Amino acid sequence: MKFGTTLVVLGLIATVFAQCVITEEEALMNMYVALGGDSWTDNTNWNTGDVCTWYGIGCNIDGYVVSIDLSNNNLVGLLTDDIGCFPYLKSLQLNDNEISGPVPDAIGNLPSLKYLNLDNNLLTGPLPATLCADEHLQYIYLGHNLFEGDIPACYVTSFTFVKEVHLDCNLLTGDLPRLLCLRVHVRAPLPLQQLQRRVPRLDRDH
Repeated sequence: MKFGTTLVVLGLIATVFAQCVITEEEALMNMYVALGGDSWTDNTNWNTGDVCTWYGIGCNIDGYVVSIDLSNNNLVGLLTDDIGCFPYLKSLQLNDNEISGPVPDAIGNLPSLKYLNLDNNLLTGPLPATLCADEHLQYIYLGHNLFEGDIPACYVTSFTFVKEVHLDCNLLTGDLPRLLCLRVHVRAPLPLQQLQRRVPRLDRDH
C-alpha cells in the first residue's frame, strides 16, 4: 500500500475508534434495528439477558463477542458504524441476506478479525479499503454483491496471514481483467501484477 493510502486508512480508523464509545450490547442492538431484527428468521433471546445467549452471537470466557453468525437470516437494511465496536471479534458472517449500501469504514476497526463473509448481499460502492487495517484477516468473502471500482492493491499485498480472497460476481474494474464473474483465490500475499497473471480471462464468449 502506498504511503498516502496508508495515511488515509489510518486516519479513517482513528476517527472510527474515537467515535465508538458504546458497549457491545448497544452496538448489537443498533445492528438489530438497522437490519430489521424483528423480521429475522431467528432472533432468539435478542434484547433479553446476556448477549452471549443471543442467536448467532459467540463470546469468550470474559464475555466479549468473538463471533457473529447471522448468515441466511433475512437481514435487510444498511450496515452501520457499530460494526466496528467489537475489538475481540474473530468471525463475522452476514452472508446470504439482503444487506445493501456501502460497507462502513468502521469495518477496518476489528483488530482480531480473521474470517469475514459478506457474500450474497446487495452491497454497493467501492470495496472497503479500510479492511486492509484488519491485519489478521485470513478469509475474505465479498462475492455476489454490487461492488464497483478498482480492487485495492492491499487486498493481495498487505494481509500478512491471508489465505483466501473471494470477489465473485461484482462490477469491479482496474488492473485486473474486466470479468463478468471474477474469483480471486489468494493463498499468500502477491504483487497485483502476479495475481493478474493467475486470474483466467472469462470475458470472452465460449
